[in-house]
Amino acid sequence: MSGMKTTIALPDDLYDTVKHWASTDGTSINSWMHKAIEREAFRRRCVAHGQWMDANPAVRDELLAQAEAAAQEIDGLQCDGPRDAAAR
Repeated sequence: MSGMKTTIALPDDLYDTVKHWASTDGTSINSWMHKAIEREAFRRRCVAHGQWMDANPAVRDELLAQAEAAAQEIDGLQCDGPRDAAAR
């Protein structure tokens, strides 16, 4: 992995906790913290998206209507399942 390298200071008890969690997950402290930061970044993007959707109800309602129409169209499709090669 390439990118910016940095040093952070953690209280001893937090370092021990992160070290334990990383070990439990079978990964390095660096990888564990990288994944934790990615999860937090994703969570914040989701919150921001939800706030934007709440502030733009017309867009939200249109998207929900499109999703419902697509779901109904999918429900209307018929699937015969896998076909027997001999029947072709």
